[in-house]
This record gives sequence, C-alpha cells and structure tokens, in this order.
Amino acid sequence: MAQILTSYSDSEFKEVLSEQVREVFGELFKNTSSSREDPEEKIRYKTREETRRLLNVSLTTLYYWEKAGILIPNRIGRRVLYSIEAVEAAVEKQKGSSI
Repeated sequence: MAQILTSYSDSEFKEVLSEQVREVFGELFKNTSSSREDPEEKIRYKTREETRRLLNVSLTTLYYWEKAGILIPNRIGRRVLYSIEAVEAAVEKQKGSSI
C-alpha cells in the first residue's frame, strides 16, 4: 500500500494509521495464537497420590504395577509422575485382559 502521507489531513492520517496498526496486530495475534500449544492440553501428568486416588488403589499397588510393567511412570528428579494417557492405557489393557 504505497500512498503519500502528505496528502492526508490529521483525522485521515489517524484513521489510516490505526487501520494499519490493527492489520499488523491482527496478523501477529492470529499467527501466535495458532502456533502456540498449551502444554497442559498436550500431556497432562498426575502425581503418585493423584493417580492413587484416581484409580482407587494404594501406593504399594502403584509400585507393584510399575515393577510388573503395567503402569510406567515418568521420573523427573525425585518426582514420580504418571501421564493421563498412560493411566488410561493401563486401565484399558487391564479391562481387556480380564474379560
């Protein structure tokens, strides 16, 4: 949009400038909002205690399930976390094997 700015009155210049700013920021927000992914939506993790309550089992049972390969946790430092997807997969696997 190559226009000569000297031919605008003050009000016309403000209008053209605000329109250009809206376009630029609109494109900027559109590009950043579509490319930004919420890590919370991608993979959610539960602590041992949250997982225990969710499955209604003891912490000892979670330990034995880990040793048996039924429910594999993710360790971050000293923290033991279970992804929701892993918990759901383990529950489905157990449902399928008990039928």
